[in-house]
Amino acid sequence: MSPFESPPDLRAYPDLMKSCQSIADLVGRVCKVPATLVMRKNTDTIEVLVSSNHPDNPYHSGESESLNNELYCAAVMNSQQPLLVTDALSDPDWDHNPDIQLGMISYYGVPVNWPDGSPFGTFCVLDRKKSLLRANEQKLVNEFAGIIENLLQLAITQEELRRLAEYDALTHIYSRRALLHRLEQEFDRTQRYHNELSIIYLDVDHFKKINDQYGHGVGDHVLQTLVDTLKNMLRQADFMGRLGGEEFIVCLPETGLDGAIMQAERSRAKINQLHIHHENQTLQLSVSFGVSQLCSDDDSIEKLINRGDKALYDAKRAGRNCVVALPIAQPQSRVNLSAEVTQGTYRT
Repeated sequence: MSPFESPPDLRAYPDLMKSCQSIADLVGRVCKVPATLVMRKNTDTIEVLVSSNHPDNPYHSGESESLNNELYCAAVMNSQQPLLVTDALSDPDWDHNPDIQLGMISYYGVPVNWPDGSPFGTFCVLDRKKSLLRANEQKLVNEFAGIIENLLQLAITQEELRRLAEYDALTHIYSRRALLHRLEQEFDRTQRYHNELSIIYLDVDHFKKINDQYGHGVGDHVLQTLVDTLKNMLRQADFMGRLGGEEFIVCLPETGLDGAIMQAERSRAKINQLHIHHENQTLQLSVSFGVSQLCSDDDSIEKLINRGDKALYDAKRAGRNCVVALPIAQPQSRVNLSAEVTQGTYRT
């Protein structure tokens, strides 16, 4: 699993959830208990991820409870050992267990862990009557817990494949394909609700010289530093992706041209303050920005991207390290700025 991502949510994988449901239903029928559960540990709670289909089962998928030492499953996860409670009502260790309020007085559960050994949750069976699972039934629960752990490994593998396709491996932002897909989604949403939408198309100045002079390792570090700086300046609704090489797009939903220009200029100024150290030298970075806003007559996201690309071209032609915006009224116009100007913000 990528280090910059959290564990996958199994609900995103219907086939795996269906397998867990089949396991819970099968174990419930074989052990003749009303409740068989796959429980998932969250930060401060434990949640019913899967609950067996039985008319006398009081548990429902999605329900959660605060983690505390009075819970059967908390004890299983803490000890990493199976737990058998034959009658909680007569057991002073468990006679205050909250499951008693649901009539569940017997329990058998085993830990379920992620492939790295960290707790995922438990796989357990509960009953309304005193119960002593036979050895073969306990073995069945144990073995199916192992199968659930295999499903967790499969979920992680699928998630890693998805992330490899969706995220750029170097910068951990959207890849070109995923970025264009998200932009299409944002275009559709903007058209539906008649909101504003702007993008910032940016490119690192003289990036080839950085690679040639300092090596591709330094070039990679430059791109990572750039992306980290820009990400820290974005709102929660904003997103960015790497088109390829040293070209990036920042998407600013519900933002007009003026707001996008301000964001680009703040970004430009912040990047100018960066000092990247390599051996005994210090690199100063500059970036050119092209800004464009969605027009009312745009029938595709490509038109917005193309205007951003044209604005970026004008920024490069104006001497780099500047922000150029293409206004809505003149989306195809070209800037004609003096070559002596090297920074600032312009509308063409």
